[in-house]
Amino acid sequence: MSEGLSALEVAEHQKRHKETAEEQGHLAPSGRTRAIQIVEALLLAVVTIAAAWCGFAAAQYGTDSRIAFAEAGQIRTDADSLLLTALEVQNLNQSTFNSWWMAYLLDDEAGMAFARETFRPELQEAFDEWTAGGGVENPNADSPFDLESYERPVVELGQEKMAEADRLQAEGIEQGITGDKYVRITVFLAGILFLVGISSQFTIRRVRYALITVSGVMLALSISQMLILPNPLF
Repeated sequence: MSEGLSALEVAEHQKRHKETAEEQGHLAPSGRTRAIQIVEALLLAVVTIAAAWCGFAAAQYGTDSRIAFAEAGQIRTDADSLLLTALEVQNLNQSTFNSWWMAYLLDDEAGMAFARETFRPELQEAFDEWTAGGGVENPNADSPFDLESYERPVVELGQEKMAEADRLQAEGIEQGITGDKYVRITVFLAGILFLVGISSQFTIRRVRYALITVSGVMLALSISQMLILPNPLF
């Protein structure tokens, strides 16, 4: 009786060992290995393109946000200057009207005439309406400054510019938030690159399947978020 294994027994033992290895995922058939490699390559390609797009979008929205803040600051400065000028004009109009009123109370015709000569056009128009409506004799009447005919175009322009500055500031904040969201997606995509990269280092097929599946789910979530976000303007 021979003490060694016969050739048939050796072949049978090798066959059983191969089947066990395949069942445990230690040895993958060549066709499956190629399929896994193709899927990994596709994932890497899609993730790379998506990460590049997110990086560009984040940079673009960051730039747009800074520009919007700068424009808002400049317009707000102009608005403050206009409103300050309007306040000075209002003080001047009130001063000249008070001069006329004091002259009227003192029955000073010359003083009244001099004060009226210093009226600005917007005050003159409101003053004429006020006097025509009996405002001088009626102590309960509105002052000329409360009439609709008393226009303050500088104030209106200043308020319009202030509203424009507020709009640009809100736009800059929104653009900054959008840029931050793109940055977060980029970080998420970097995690996918890491998972796909280390999956090729495992010889156990089930581990590679698990890593590829997780990477695919993460990529789908990332792309869904990208589709929701607005695209940057070129």
